[in-house]
Amino acid sequence: MGLRSTIADLILLARYGTRYPSAVHLPGGPVPLEINPEDRLARNLIARRAARGQVSTARRLWMDAVNHLKPDLALDVGTNYGECLLGVRYAPGTQALGLEANPALLPIVQATLARHPDRERIYLVHGLASDKDGEEAMLHIDPTFSGTASAVVSAPDRLCKHVPVASVRLDTMIGDHAPQRNIDSIVFKIDIEGYEGVAMRGFTRLETIPDRLGILEFDLRYLASSPVDGTALLGQLLDGGMVLDSKRGVRHLRRISSMGDLLRLHASDGGDLHTDLIVASSSTLLPPSWRVR
Repeated sequence: MGLRSTIADLILLARYGTRYPSAVHLPGGPVPLEINPEDRLARNLIARRAARGQVSTARRLWMDAVNHLKPDLALDVGTNYGECLLGVRYAPGTQALGLEANPALLPIVQATLARHPDRERIYLVHGLASDKDGEEAMLHIDPTFSGTASAVVSAPDRLCKHVPVASVRLDTMIGDHAPQRNIDSIVFKIDIEGYEGVAMRGFTRLETIPDRLGILEFDLRYLASSPVDGTALLGQLLDGGMVLDSKRGVRHLRRISSMGDLLRLHASDGGDLHTDLIVASSSTLLPPSWRVR
């Protein structure tokens, strides 16, 4: 165990009376976030990070985007424990939707949702974002690390449970849960371990929303096993607006125009290209604290 992990564990012990808390206070979060303390993602990334007062890049992007744009719709695809979806307050005019495929996480997320001050405008849906509705898809889950749950098998040595999950198009999900809503602005996050491109195929409605600001996980290792690979996904994102890489944080965003740009930016990563991309229909939507280099 490293020094930072040891310090984080001491903080957890002092704050919660245990090194394995079942709920943690996220910096800036409105309610304690329920977690499974036996899940290495929850313990090593969420709990220890919170103990050190740190905010993940994805959550920082989500918080900044939601607070700045105050969108009609906030959509979190791959909710996990709700670090993004439930880690922020929403403007009165915002409706929030979360989609999570891992059934083991749903009661934990629902417990946090039940205490969220904006719970009347937040909906959690169980399903796998895809380009088809109602098909049975197989989700591959490592019970000890929820962050690798995926519909594509790129690390079979770590994925030991196979759970059937119904697929849903994001167009259908939005239509079901916001049928009367006029959506002119959206903040969305898609983090589903290589299935991002398939989910985008089922999200044609996105093109009709004028103000679009999104965060997508981009992991070439997972995407290589996906029906929509990294090159195809990046091309789709570039067709929809400007694309930025967040490797060095929100104050050092880099404009991406091709796969070559992305590969050069991550040339020092040892072939493991894993980042969060930002997509925006216009540069005017970017929060003022973000800097494009």
